[in-house]
Amino acid sequence: MSLNFESESESTSIIARVIDDGNNTDEDIEEPTPKKRRGESVTYETFRTYETLDDCLKELKEGSVENATWGSKDVQKTEIGEKHYFKCSHCNKRAYFLIHRTNLNVTLYIQGIEHNDQIETSKIPIKTKEKILSILRTIRKQKILVGGFEIT
Repeated sequence: MSLNFESESESTSIIARVIDDGNNTDEDIEEPTPKKRRGESVTYETFRTYETLDDCLKELKEGSVENATWGSKDVQKTEIGEKHYFKCSHCNKRAYFLIHRTNLNVTLYIQGIEHNDQIETSKIPIKTKEKILSILRTIRKQKILVGGFEIT
């Protein structure tokens, strides 16, 4: 397989055209990439409607919405208004508030699942970390001889 670049004038772009010369191998043939599948849709339930945006933000920041703290994620503009998404700081529960275009009300929607207060983390478990530190302290207390010199 060879590439042929053609250009009629300097004002036109150069286009790479693939010419089949009969020398195709299995390595030349590109496999189509599989489509990425979307996750399951998240269902939200109406939690409360607020008179102003400040009232909604105040409750989210104070942690009075389901006794949890919420972290801001992203903003999406839609035909019905502007959606601001949040995630619980202690689990994967999500929420969003909708600033309506037709009036000044703000509606808070929360995902219809229970809070799971165990955050999945890649940190070392506490017991393992304590054991590693105790081993390091023990090693540091031992005297090491290197080349006839004592290292402590």
